Amino acid sequence: NNAAGFCVEKAARQDAGGFGALMDLNVTAVANLCRRAHEVMRGNGGGAIVNVTSILGRRPMRGLSAYATSKAALEQLTRALALEWAADGVRVNALAPGWYPTAMTRGHLDAGLAPILKNSIPMGRLGVPDDLAGALLLLASGASRYMTGTTITVDGGYDVRS
Repeated sequence: NNAAGFCVEKAARQDAGGFGALMDLNVTAVANLCRRAHEVMRGNGGGAIVNVTSILGRRPMRGLSAYATSKAALEQLTRALALEWAADGVRVNALAPGWYPTAMTRGHLDAGLAPILKNSIPMGRLGVPDDLAGALLLLASGASRYMTGTTITVDGGYDVRS
């Protein structure tokens, strides 16, 4: 599940409608898709759901409170569904990417954020899509058959910096 919207706005200026719309897209839509996937997977003997959260759910930045809140909620939803659906053979885990150039972030990165972020990432670079492949394959495959409720962070060390 990789649904996401992004809103750069200080919390004091965020209106309830914008906050709610972001929560609807980033949390409610994912929860609905998870429920539907659970129905199908339970009927087929189990399966794996991988939700895409963000390191910002754990380390928010100024101006991204709504996004960070939605991704923190998604990580908690992942844990709650894992707890409820483990007996059905449905594993629910999450992948928390760091900073990657995407359609959603590219404009901000190109406007000068990229060099600042690179300096705060211990590996000294932004991620590329291939950086996520191994962790995603692990969570989606039988290699993680005894993992549920886990979030794997793929961020070049951004989350562990001081």
